[in-house]
Amino acid sequence: MEWGAKVRLAFEAAKGLAFMHNREPIYLHRDLKASNILVTADWTAKIADFGIARIATDFTVKKQHISQKFSTQSLQSLQSIGESVIMVDNAASELMTTFAGTWRWNAPEIMRNPNECRFNRETDMYSFGVSLWEILTNGSVPFGNVDFDHQVRQLVAGGERPALPPTYLRRAPPEFIEVMCACWHQRPEKRPSAQDVMLRLGSLSYSLSNGSEFYTSSQGTARYVFSDNYYQAMDSGQSCPGVW
Repeated sequence: MEWGAKVRLAFEAAKGLAFMHNREPIYLHRDLKASNILVTADWTAKIADFGIARIATDFTVKKQHISQKFSTQSLQSLQSIGESVIMVDNAASELMTTFAGTWRWNAPEIMRNPNECRFNRETDMYSFGVSLWEILTNGSVPFGNVDFDHQVRQLVAGGERPALPPTYLRRAPPEFIEVMCACWHQRPEKRPSAQDVMLRLGSLSYSLSNGSEFYTSSQGTARYVFSDNYYQAMDSGQSCPGVW
């Protein structure tokens, strides 16, 4: 697939995620990965598989009990999605009693304490970053040479990320790599919003559709550190060289 098409699909997925995160109440997907981004016959990307999605609100929901503070409409929305949740006052985050999602796509803060999982927009953005890595590598499995999920958990919690193989990296737009690495930053507060990512990818998609040059092999070699391993260490303060 040409990079123009890849970036356009990534942009459309980011647009869908921005719509979810900007709603009132906020929708959290909690299981973003490339296999949950479907493509229509006219090559439009659609986020799918909302089986474990949740609504985050500013109200308090006590464990195993939905507060009467919710309107009838909000209550029906929660019931239509599934089980009760715990919310935190005045925060778009959600404390779940059980782990959700897929290990290889989950954020380090989830990996460190899966028994007390606080999902929010930042954890969705981390998963979106790994999804961008899948687009970069034409559908490779994150940490594909690591056999067990508990090993992946330790790696990600310690700051490791899926490697950036030279074969793919040399052909990728540098801005795409920067967006991807910003999304999977070790520190949640450093990750961009879905709205920001949508704007960056939209601008890149527009540039590519108008025939802009975006890389050379020499630029790629100079700008990024290559690794033949399936994973590489990432500094806890900066997830990739040259992130925005």
